[in-house]
Amino acid sequence: MQTLLEPTEVSTTTMREPGHVQEHLHHAHANFKRKETKYVLEEGDYLALMALIGDALEEDEYAYSHIESLYYDTSDWRMINRSMEKPLYKEKLRVRVYGQPGEQNVAFVELTKKFKGVVYKRRFAMSPQGALAFMDGMDFDEAMAAYPPSSDELELEPTWRDRQIAREIRACIDRWSPLAPAMSISVDRTSLRSKDGSGVRMTFDFDSRWRTDHLGFGETPGAPLMEPGQVILEIKAQGAYPLWLVKALDQAKIYPVSNTKYGRAYRAAYPVRPALTSDVQGALAQHSAA
Repeated sequence: MQTLLEPTEVSTTTMREPGHVQEHLHHAHANFKRKETKYVLEEGDYLALMALIGDALEEDEYAYSHIESLYYDTSDWRMINRSMEKPLYKEKLRVRVYGQPGEQNVAFVELTKKFKGVVYKRRFAMSPQGALAFMDGMDFDEAMAAYPPSSDELELEPTWRDRQIAREIRACIDRWSPLAPAMSISVDRTSLRSKDGSGVRMTFDFDSRWRTDHLGFGETPGAPLMEPGQVILEIKAQGAYPLWLVKALDQAKIYPVSNTKYGRAYRAAYPVRPALTSDVQGALAQHSAA
């Protein structure tokens, strides 16, 4: 078992044992509502912070994960462009899998909405092939039946809530249509939670990588997203931070950044942001007014 102070070992170890995806299925129908704040840490910042708060944290149910997320967007990148304009409301669509290549038996189709800084997440689980077929336009029930999970240990029976979320996601797809896979982002993640019952969760992403080609699961890793040694911290909380966390962040001089992995990767892919055509500008304005 890795300690909480070993980022190098965490980022190079096989992060997931077979079967642990079952724990994610308990949250497959989740409707999350919470504040999510991101930070970019140098390795020294990470070690200093963990020295201050390590005793206040424990491993989450699925503490060590390799995660790959396939983001969907329009051919002219309207969704990420809207997000980078920092509107009051924005949304992202992705298909996410957990586990090393060959272990990815279940995918989560996720719609993430952010309104006035609060994140609302809707998702359901199906096989990776079914998720890709659904995103490509196949009916939800047809995709579930045509592409069942490959593992006999996993049972994914669609519920009324799955169908409701599928309709909501389909409506989002229709609003932005046509959509297609645009970017893959993978990370090795350590997930921790507070011991004090405050409900704070902290995730540390190591070895973040992106690519805009070979957009499937288990393909080539892609280009590094961060500078060597940098870690992406995300703090997820239902309300205000507990005092011990506020003091630790202040003492370690760690401050939030306005940044998402998808946005950072988009900037890496396009160091000079492409000029938006009048059609794209009009579409973004229409979504902003919606």
